[in-house]
Amino acid sequence: EQLEKIHVVGRGGTCLEPVKAHIEKHKPTAAIIFSDLECMPMRQLSIDIPIIWVVINNPRATVPFGTKVHINV
Repeated sequence: EQLEKIHVVGRGGTCLEPVKAHIEKHKPTAAIIFSDLECMPMRQLSIDIPIIWVVINNPRATVPFGTKVHINV
C-alpha cells in the first residue's frame, strides 16, 4: 500500500547524560560525539580527555568544551 502522507511528531529528546556516564565509566583516551546538538549541553566531564563534537546541520551550535566540527548533510 502506498503512503500518501506521513506526519512525523515528536523528534528530539536527545539526552547527553548517558554519553557522559559512559565516557566517565570506561575512561577512553578521546571521544567523538555525533549530534545536531538540539539538546541541553553536556555537563563538564570528571576526566580530562579530548572531545570532538561532530555537529550535523546546525552551524550555530555551541559546544560546552572540546572541539566542534560542523557537517552539513
